[in-house]
Parts: sequence; C-alpha cells; structure tokens
Amino acid sequence: MTPPRIGIAGTAAPRFAERLRQAAQQHDAQLQAHALQPGDSPAAFAHVLLIAGDDDAVWRTTLSAGSTPWSVVHGDDGVAIEAAVNALTPLLLERAPSHGLLTRLQQRDAAQPAWRWVCEKCDSPECEHAMLRR
Repeated sequence: MTPPRIGIAGTAAPRFAERLRQAAQQHDAQLQAHALQPGDSPAAFAHVLLIAGDDDAVWRTTLSAGSTPWSVVHGDDGVAIEAAVNALTPLLLERAPSHGLLTRLQQRDAAQPAWRWVCEKCDSPECEHAMLRR
C-alpha cells in the first residue's frame, strides 16, 4: 500500500516536513511529507498541513478553493508536530498497522473512563430525569 502523501505549506514547511518524516520513521508510520512551494498544487496530496503564520493568507485561499483536505497547525516544532499527528490521525488509522505512531493515541483514548451522564438539574445520575431519557 502506498503511504499517504502529506503536503506542508508555510514558511517553516521544509523544517517541519523533515521533523514529521523523522517522527513517522521513529514510530514506524508510513507517510511521505513534502514541503510545498508557492505555486505548487495541493491536489497531489492526501492532506495538507498549513503551518500558521503571518504569511499564510495566500495558502488559505488556495486550499479553500481546492478539494484537498487540509488542517492548520500552530506552535513551535514540538507542539506543531503533536497537532499534525492529531490532524492526520483519521488518514493514518485507515492505513496504519496495529502499532506505530498512533498507538499511543489509541491507548490514551482506550484508557479514558466511560462517560456517565449526570442530570443538569440535580447532578445525580440516578434521578428521574435520567430515567425519562432512557
């Protein structure tokens, strides 16, 4: 199966693409990260990550006009890489093996306690409002 091609736009795109490739390689995730240059077509990519900055208005216009899914990531390298992983999770999960880059996210979600409905009127999960909703 061909790894998804991820386009990265913005002034920090070359550095960010390299960091994303390193993170993917470290966690055995299959993806190809490419830094986009002004004038490049985002249509050749499965997803585009836009590194937020003062100069991203042209990219936002281009990406909004196209049909390629895209996400904006903010922050320094570490925070932005984490945001990129979160943005790419649906794309990588449909292609990922049962281990690798997204395992920690799956484990974190699985470890969350089950959500329990609490009545907004009295804060008791056993009240009659809860029984009426069943």
